[in-house]
Amino acid sequence: MIHAKLTNLYHENLMRNCPAVMKYLYSRGIYKSTIEYFKIGYCNNDIGTKFLSESEEELLDSGLFRKNDVIHDLFNGRITTPLISSNKVVYMTSRLFPGNGMTHLHQHGSIQAAVNFDILKEEQIVIVEGPFDCFTLHQNGIPSIGLLGANRISLEIIEKLRNKKVYIAFDNDPNQAGQKAAKRLAEKLYNHKISARIVVLPESKEKMDVNLYFQTHNKSEFLELVKESRSMNFDRKTTNTKLNNRIYSILTVAEEYGLPVKQMGNYYKCPCPFHEETTPSLTFYPQTGSFYCFGCSASGDALELVKKLEILRGNRYSFNKIIEITNKIKGI
Repeated sequence: MIHAKLTNLYHENLMRNCPAVMKYLYSRGIYKSTIEYFKIGYCNNDIGTKFLSESEEELLDSGLFRKNDVIHDLFNGRITTPLISSNKVVYMTSRLFPGNGMTHLHQHGSIQAAVNFDILKEEQIVIVEGPFDCFTLHQNGIPSIGLLGANRISLEIIEKLRNKKVYIAFDNDPNQAGQKAAKRLAEKLYNHKISARIVVLPESKEKMDVNLYFQTHNKSEFLELVKESRSMNFDRKTTNTKLNNRIYSILTVAEEYGLPVKQMGNYYKCPCPFHEETTPSLTFYPQTGSFYCFGCSASGDALELVKKLEILRGNRYSFNKIIEITNKIKGI
């Protein structure tokens, strides 16, 4: 409820009261219709703190507020983008404007969706990094989702990518960080038996991303790059070794802590120790060496599982135990 209220509040504030921010968005090639479609907003003067009637505890629990001496909007002085799934705001991210500091800031908590998440029903998807690249492709009629970080892709998204044509269009920068991240993501999808092709943007002195590309190129030219995209040939033996190590690592942790894990098809399940339940909802994924609970949304890799189980035992800062267990984990 707080997410929806803030989304509308920030969006209305941008449209009515923030001409400088609108000018900046227009300078990035973002249309007014796109701003309205994605409910892009702007937070200033702690307007959420001032206008929302929820208690301080409820505001802080949402992950969208912070408290020093008094409570403040987390995204004060930032352009905001809600992440919407099934017509419900599930998360929020932001970009600083104006000034210096951390450019991108996400809502506190785990990320379970992406910008334009609901477009995953389309048969062809372009995966980009960040909201602005996603906005750009959307207004050019190209189905895409924007990850909040090159490798922040949830298992839910991965499952929805099955049997689709998947393309990855990350930054092309001088140090090749974007292209390396694209290859890592392609390999992660490959481990889930999803084939993805990498779209290579033109080289630039600084960096080239999708949003910058469309400031000097058009849709037809981008689609030509999509046609020229390449698939990656991963070493199956190496990939299988990594896969086996990931299976070993996550199940080693479960075994060490006495979790009653049982194999169910391609996955492993057990009752979640982090909340009360009778039907097993804590699921271990061999392909990525990760876990996710469909009851309480606990998630992470083998190391995160160790930390959570140690906290559950009251050993919040038991780093020795974490080291002891992780020394048995191979391939993390």
